[in-house]
Amino acid sequence: MRKTTLALIPITIVGLLLRGLHLEWQPLWWDEGYSAYVSTESLPQMLWLTAHDIHPPLYYALLHGWLTLLQSTKPFALRTFSLLIGTLTLPLFAWMTHLLFPQRRRLLLLATLLLLFNPMHLFYSQEIRMYALALALGIISTAFYWQLLATAQRGSRSPIVPWIGYTLSACLALYTLYYSGFLLIAHLAFALWIFRQNLRTALTALSTQLAAGLLYLPWLLYAGPKLILYVDDKVVADADQPLGLLEYGLRHLLAFTGGHLAPIELSLNVARYVGLVALLPLALIAAYRWWNQSPLRSQQEEQSLLNGRTAVTFLWFMLLIPSTIAFAVNLYRPFFPTGGERLLLFILPYFLLLIAQVIDTHWNWRSGKPIFTALLVAAIAGIVTFYTQPRYLDRDYRPLIQQAVQQGNDDDTFLAIFPWQVGFWRAYGVDPAQNSAPDSAPSDAEKLDTPIIVGPQAVLLGQGSLEWDATLAAQIDTILEEGTLWFPEPESLGSTLPAAIETYLSAQTDADPDAGVEPLFNLENRWANPTTRLTAWRRVSTPTISQPVDAQWTIGSATLQLTNSALTATEIATANQLLGIDLQWDLPPEMHEDLRVSLRLQDEEGYIWANRDYTPFGAYTIAVQPYTIERLGLMVPVGLPPGSYNLVLGIGPSDAKTLTPLKNEPSEVVAIIGQINIIAPSAILSPQRLPIQHWLAQPQRVNELTFLGFSGYKEGDRILAGDAFSPSLFLQSNSDSVPVYNLYISLLDKNGASVAGWEGWTLPNYPTIDWAAGALVRVPVRFFLPAAVSSGEYQLITGLLDPTTGTKTEPVTLGSLLVEQRAARFDAPAITFPLKDPVQFGSHISLLGYDLMAVEEGAAAKLLLHWQVLQPLLPPHHIFVHLDQKGADGLLVTLLQDDGPPITFASGAATSDAKDDSLIKAPSGSWQVGEYLTTQHRLTVPPDSVVNIDNGQLLIDGRPLMLTVGLYQPESGQRLPASVDGVVTGDSATLVGAE
Repeated sequence: MRKTTLALIPITIVGLLLRGLHLEWQPLWWDEGYSAYVSTESLPQMLWLTAHDIHPPLYYALLHGWLTLLQSTKPFALRTFSLLIGTLTLPLFAWMTHLLFPQRRRLLLLATLLLLFNPMHLFYSQEIRMYALALALGIISTAFYWQLLATAQRGSRSPIVPWIGYTLSACLALYTLYYSGFLLIAHLAFALWIFRQNLRTALTALSTQLAAGLLYLPWLLYAGPKLILYVDDKVVADADQPLGLLEYGLRHLLAFTGGHLAPIELSLNVARYVGLVALLPLALIAAYRWWNQSPLRSQQEEQSLLNGRTAVTFLWFMLLIPSTIAFAVNLYRPFFPTGGERLLLFILPYFLLLIAQVIDTHWNWRSGKPIFTALLVAAIAGIVTFYTQPRYLDRDYRPLIQQAVQQGNDDDTFLAIFPWQVGFWRAYGVDPAQNSAPDSAPSDAEKLDTPIIVGPQAVLLGQGSLEWDATLAAQIDTILEEGTLWFPEPESLGSTLPAAIETYLSAQTDADPDAGVEPLFNLENRWANPTTRLTAWRRVSTPTISQPVDAQWTIGSATLQLTNSALTATEIATANQLLGIDLQWDLPPEMHEDLRVSLRLQDEEGYIWANRDYTPFGAYTIAVQPYTIERLGLMVPVGLPPGSYNLVLGIGPSDAKTLTPLKNEPSEVVAIIGQINIIAPSAILSPQRLPIQHWLAQPQRVNELTFLGFSGYKEGDRILAGDAFSPSLFLQSNSDSVPVYNLYISLLDKNGASVAGWEGWTLPNYPTIDWAAGALVRVPVRFFLPAAVSSGEYQLITGLLDPTTGTKTEPVTLGSLLVEQRAARFDAPAITFPLKDPVQFGSHISLLGYDLMAVEEGAAAKLLLHWQVLQPLLPPHHIFVHLDQKGADGLLVTLLQDDGPPITFASGAATSDAKDDSLIKAPSGSWQVGEYLTTQHRLTVPPDSVVNIDNGQLLIDGRPLMLTVGLYQPESGQRLPASVDGVVTGDSATLVGAE
């Protein structure tokens, strides 16, 4: 036994490490959010909540204590409780196995290994739910019950430890999961069966169950009637259909062997079914051996009713009776959601032990080892799926909660209509014990108090099924009197309440200040994830600072004109304050186009510091004849440098990535609708109000400044070599006297060598010497990665630079950056229409020829341009393709065009039948010296036109078009000069159609 105990130590350690991987990777889902909510309520409220729920209170009470101990409600703290239970279950399972089969060391190890790698148990060793605890308590109660039965059959006095142990563990199991009662029924049934010839022998064991039942009776009396009503309502609401016996059994067998997550990859899915297939020969072997042979038993076992053979029978009782009762419940009260096999997780140990017993009995046969291997293959497939396949992305609340925290204020409210939303907020939102920036405090001589964030605070409108009424309206009005209302609308659950709330809020956009009610302004309305729309509302005064605007856009058949704008203020602090805006539109009688408006706050260089996109002319429209007024808000975030900014607006089709040029200013896509003076906040703000995507693990203080984090790309994104990299660094001043600093950023390869970098300062009107103590500042950076940087992972570092001496501080590591070098082709392509004399543009690239073809039954034409690169081109240039035709007056008219950044083929090679989904960006900075580049251009043909290709020339309705190509810088519109044999010929190349 000593060797077995020593072997369990590494198994338990491996179990801890395996179950602790990626503990915070997956977002919480609804049930986990409910656990977070209930476990953070007071104990009296917890009892009330669980009495009206489908699960009893013990797990939540224990989790409450665990969170109190750790002083945190974050996902790591929440999930480590399940992790601890799941890990301790391994030695508990080994202990129970030893009691049932004391002489079979290999069986113990095989069974424990099966549980160690079981994906279902691993899943619930991270899940913030009670199923792992119910399983562990079931093991404990079963082990103690076996000891009681062994004592009873010997006729000796029952030891106090097993009696108390079973009474308490059985009672605690009932207080954890109602279905645990099915296991206790199995205990009772086995005792009555094994001692059927002398029932008095079973009285000791039965007395413990009576004691456990008496301890459980108060809860049953208190919660029983409420539970029955809850279940009846839930069965009707969920409308689940009863599962047939075959489907019910197969779903559980598959979940218990390969997990209940269906892999996306075919190979993993096939491997997951290997374990299920292996059960068939296992069952046949077990049945054959049971029918024809008795297991080997010692003489001591022969003299006992509770021998190895009886232990197997005992396991069958533990497996079949709870399963049968649960199946009957499924027929009578059908409730089987996705992953519903978890309700019977507590029978998993007996299932695995039965399997291990057969494998161990036939270990030396050819069947034992292959079956064990097959089960491990299925388990590993389930584990790989668990750790590589994202879950719950359609209900991930982390980004929207982060936005509410970063853009919120202490008087704001996070409105929840479901308890799990409050749980999400408590897990991901404000944590007063942990939300100050570590290591950011200055010395005593430079004392700086960093405030702790108080809000937003999560408020639950009410318990149970809510209906819109005056009480809810009054509650929302009270919230709006305090500050911003952040409202995550779960729109996939069929509730009508979110729409009713939105209607009520939208109706107040034109509230009358003379009646003592300021109007509501919407400052956010977007899909935060596929199931949830995030909206935000705040009351501010009616915009009165008005200025005329003359901006027109023609989109489709409609011409829209913005004639006036009005603002609530022209001076506003960079402190999450709301700028209220009224837009006066002159619209056509009917609008058929699906549009998108982009509202931006940008500096003189065009850098965007705040923006919001929205669908216009909807819920926030106030009809004021003969005009249409839109009323909405823009949040001015924390971190903007003080100074003058332009408020601009652009509009375009909703499905277009770019905005439509102004009709009256074709060179512009946005119109200035106001000037805003940004000032510093009146008080020091918490760094957590900054819109940081990636926080440093530990904010780094460098001289008088602290580096907090950065934004600019999503984790896992790849930056194209030759493309722009535009991160924003977030810093805080720790002193009133900061010297003048510049920044440096470097990209380091695996050897620590710099492959790209930037030095300088992008805020000329706000040098560090002007920063006050406590100032939070966002510093945008933009530089281009060299085209020669090879694909791989690089380390991104930054630091301060003395502009006078060039001295750099020690670097601060920001994180890793994935770079991808575009595949380049260095052998000449086949060209259908080569140019007799290649045209060179600047000193960067030569046009060699082209291919032209009609596609989509004449609805469009596709043009392939073939180039040879001489050197990369920065700043980035776009390619224009114009197809012109002479009008009646003899002047050229552009009928078709394609202007934009270069796109090419992912493989570097191109064919006429290549699919559009194989296209990738090929910015001019990514061009590699000597490469042959093929760019694709798509030309949409006017409706009802007849398209023909004749010797490389496009004809529309029989009329030839002139094909002209060139390159230009999009910011300035300046074109590159074109030359042939060193002689400048203009700023474009005419390929066909020149006279």
